[in-house]
Amino acid sequence: MGTSENEQAKNAFLEGKTGAEKMLVFTKSSLWRSIYPQVGDWVLNNYERWEAEKEEWFTEALIATIPDDMIPAHNLELLGGVDGRRRSSFAERMSFVK
Repeated sequence: MGTSENEQAKNAFLEGKTGAEKMLVFTKSSLWRSIYPQVGDWVLNNYERWEAEKEEWFTEALIATIPDDMIPAHNLELLGGVDGRRRSSFAERMSFVK
């Protein structure tokens, strides 16, 4: 039996060796609900480094897919997130927070 899309999205993150491989999880954002906290911690802990190192895969298009609550507050403000809100939070849309 094949691997479900949900499992593929999780595996992209959990088994990815590079940031670029792990970030593929954002292409199927609705499928990785069960690992949301792990993804969030990883992004928060690496966001500023990726930005400083100008990672080739860390594009504006990719950043636009990252939920607000996974972006450090200072960076979120620079992206136009007044009061921590640049757009509706993914966590709110997925019913993680109210």
